[in-house]
Amino acid sequence: MYKNTNKQANAIAGWGYRLTTIKARKYAIENQLPFISLEDGFLRSVGLGLDGFSPLSLIADKLGIYYDARSPSELEKLIKDKNRLVLHLNDATEAIKLIIDNELTKYNHAPAFTGFSNEPHIQNKKVLVIDQTVGDMSVKYGGADQQTFFEMLDKAIKENPNATVYIKTHTDVINGYKKGFLTSNLDNTSVILFSDDINPISLLKHVDKVYVVTSHMGFEALLLGKEVITFGLPWYAGWGLTDD
Repeated sequence: MYKNTNKQANAIAGWGYRLTTIKARKYAIENQLPFISLEDGFLRSVGLGLDGFSPLSLIADKLGIYYDARSPSELEKLIKDKNRLVLHLNDATEAIKLIIDNELTKYNHAPAFTGFSNEPHIQNKKVLVIDQTVGDMSVKYGGADQQTFFEMLDKAIKENPNATVYIKTHTDVINGYKKGFLTSNLDNTSVILFSDDINPISLLKHVDKVYVVTSHMGFEALLLGKEVITFGLPWYAGWGLTDD
């Protein structure tokens, strides 16, 4: 793929940390070329990628990748750029409002959540524990593993004795494509498994507190002003907005 080409490459690109990028990364190092990591954008598509929906946004990162806590990323560089923040503060504020008002998320196929009004524990404080899929690179490179999810659930239960604790199943698990860290190994009867395929932001609007490892739903919860407790090292942690 890289041999016998007449044109000199300026950079090598590959999809995140997939195994398919090993040779590409090696080639980039050997030829002193920058490697550009590609990933789905945070507002990816209308439906699931595994259902054939093409991405409408793409992340291209020459420094690292946002979910790898071991090294800097273009996103981290942007966050630290205070001058850019001042210049684009109004745009950012408007973007947040548009995201919340229209409940825009990574996959946008699921219906809106209408609330807990028909449940007897409606008056209880509602705590949401976010599960993720086994094999999620943001878990591995966010310093977490299977045990981290068990510890998160245990803490959520102990720290909120009078609350109703829900576990949110990942949409890829609901649709039968992958397994979850918690929802595929759940033996705890004191929590409620929330396995409806609904819009994440619409659900977050109805809860009081959110526990995450590295899930992007933690960032969406921050956009809504929710209390967020992280057990891994997601890109939005460590800035004073989350309880890490």
